[in-house]
Amino acid sequence: MVNQNTPTLRRDTSSRNRLSISSIIKYGIVVLVAICCYAYIWSVNKLFNSKNEMLGIVSPPEENKMAHGATSSNADMHGDGSNSRSLPQKVHSRNTQNLANSKAKTAPIVLPNVLLIGAQKAGTSSIAQWLHNNGVCHPKVFPGEPAYLIKEVQFFNQPNRYNAGIDFYSKRFEHCSEETHPWILDATPNYFIEASKVYNTYTDEKAGDALAKLKLIAILRDPVSRELSWYNHKLHEYKHGARDEWLLDVVHTNGTIKTFDEYSIELSRLITANPKDAFSLYVDHLKSWVELFGRQQLLILSYNEFVTDPSKTVGRLEEFLGVKLNGEFEKYNFWRDVSKEMPTIAKEVLGELFREKNEELYEFLANNPGPPMEEKPFPRFDE
Repeated sequence: MVNQNTPTLRRDTSSRNRLSISSIIKYGIVVLVAICCYAYIWSVNKLFNSKNEMLGIVSPPEENKMAHGATSSNADMHGDGSNSRSLPQKVHSRNTQNLANSKAKTAPIVLPNVLLIGAQKAGTSSIAQWLHNNGVCHPKVFPGEPAYLIKEVQFFNQPNRYNAGIDFYSKRFEHCSEETHPWILDATPNYFIEASKVYNTYTDEKAGDALAKLKLIAILRDPVSRELSWYNHKLHEYKHGARDEWLLDVVHTNGTIKTFDEYSIELSRLITANPKDAFSLYVDHLKSWVELFGRQQLLILSYNEFVTDPSKTVGRLEEFLGVKLNGEFEKYNFWRDVSKEMPTIAKEVLGELFREKNEELYEFLANNPGPPMEEKPFPRFDE
């Protein structure tokens, strides 16, 4: 019996082994298929979430939580919540910031549309005050800045301010809305020799169409009288304790005050050596402004008319800006006739220094007529 049953047992055992291996293989295939399906679903879901993240889409439940001030994000920040809850909030925050940055790059910033570019000691303070009194928007002065910046921003002529960039400049005028202030003024006469810097700023991509809207105003005074008035201004500041570097050319190295004759001789030497920074060589700087901005954007006024017949100057400004303005110019110390104080030597030295450039100025203005309201021909300084 034993010998007869042995083959049967071996066959049954072999059959069971084959069945067990077959079951394992089938089970393995099922598991493998399940894993593949799970991996496929996971990858599709991951791809979908990544796409939503790129587009800034937040799932409705999380969007509702954020809208109602859900507090789960606080727990997530401390490691007490799931990452899946905090992710939509982070995505939403990041894309909101990206949208804000995008708008900041595309929206034009606020820049002055009227620049009173000079000249120094030629009535710019009076004109600026009159325009401000008529609602023309003036710059904002920030804490720690001197009060005079409400008239002149001193941006293009001071390297530390200019290097701060166009956003620094624009912040001074952010309160000037076009709806309430059609005209925005920066009256810095030091800009007269900075035409290229002004142009570079107004052609910046952030400036939008600011260049096309810009109005430039210059008022010219007899350069000899202007230099005497400028000397008197610096002398006044020095005598009242100011020791800024730009004042020191009115005193000798030992601290004694220079006469205007001495000052004029030194000024003549400096201008001859470095004419590009000389404010009184009007024609050289006006050529730069006209080349960059065109003649019709620049109104040139006569200081002599401004003093003797201010109503005409008012009319020219009104027509140039296209608005009706009220009141009169306030009178400052520059109304005094300084020609009566002119020493003989200084008059001869400076007269000779500026004579050739004055003639060049008259010719340039005659050959390049400005806007229709401008005085033509421009009056000679010696008349």
